[in-house]
Amino acid sequence: MEKPRPHRRKQTQRNLETLFGEVTLNRVGYSTQKPEVSALYPSDGILNLPPDKYSDELRKRVAVEASKVSFSETSRTISSTTGGAIGKRQCEEVTVKVAQDFEDFYAQRAIDRRVASDELLVITTDGKGIVMHPSDLREATAKAAQKAKDSPSKRTRLSPGQKRQRKRMATVASVYHVPRYPRQADDIIGDQRDPPVRPVISDKRV
Repeated sequence: MEKPRPHRRKQTQRNLETLFGEVTLNRVGYSTQKPEVSALYPSDGILNLPPDKYSDELRKRVAVEASKVSFSETSRTISSTTGGAIGKRQCEEVTVKVAQDFEDFYAQRAIDRRVASDELLVITTDGKGIVMHPSDLREATAKAAQKAKDSPSKRTRLSPGQKRQRKRMATVASVYHVPRYPRQADDIIGDQRDPPVRPVISDKRV
């Protein structure tokens, strides 16, 4: 049972390192005036402050950079691309703290995930021609476009949206899970009954 803390401490300050630099917060603590009972600071919970000096967004940036480069390089990157500052040793400590829930996170996802046989993993792709600047065309396409431009012969009229030798193909892919959708023949070609409700997809990534 949580012990009451009737004693109101004097206002204290706490320094927080953020992406914009160091911020000083004024806060009030409540305690029992007993050393074995720690003081509580309600404003820390209201602002969802981390237990250490570094803000959540700065910790996230450190974790992302540390997964790609060394801790020394991570420290330099944070200093050069944000208003915050964090040393090499602190980068190591923050990375360890951020990764401490890794196993539990994926274990929970495995528990929440339905049986694999009950759903399908679907991938779908689509391509679309995008009009490009001449300098961004592929070499062969750029040559064909220049040749057509210099040709004195009359070209046939293009249909709406058609732009010869001016496009490159952009491809978009999407991956998602969806429960199986069993149907009978009458559900597809018949009109005697309402079709079953389509299942809802989940975990969609584009």
